[in-house]
Amino acid sequence: MRPTLTGLLGAVVLAATIGSATPVSAESKHDAIEISKDGRHFRRADGRAFFYMADTAWALFHRLNREQADRYLKDRTEKGLSVIQAVALSELNGLVEPNAHGHLPLADQNPSKPNEAYCAYVDYVVQRCHDAR
Repeated sequence: MRPTLTGLLGAVVLAATIGSATPVSAESKHDAIEISKDGRHFRRADGRAFFYMADTAWALFHRLNREQADRYLKDRTEKGLSVIQAVALSELNGLVEPNAHGHLPLADQNPSKPNEAYCAYVDYVVQRCHDAR
């Protein structure tokens, strides 16, 4: 399946949670995070509370290699954080400077042409968040 920019960004927003939640799928629907009916807190789809304790690592996908990302996510999981906030398209030259693995996020800086290798790394980090559960 070819990645799309929308899918890439959606994956980052929904799946960069650690220790307790994953994106919605047939296998993990019970872990989906939603806003409560009263609009005052987050909860899982099965009704359990979700505490949003985040660390901000905007350039995670751009600056860290796999080993560094693994170490970072392990550390944040051990500290009890439940969310990592990151962006797929890093500011500060993120569209023209390759990430730690030498990949740019987009071909020709065109949002309709995501780079498969870059997306594979984003998928790797998102999967590592899922694995930390």
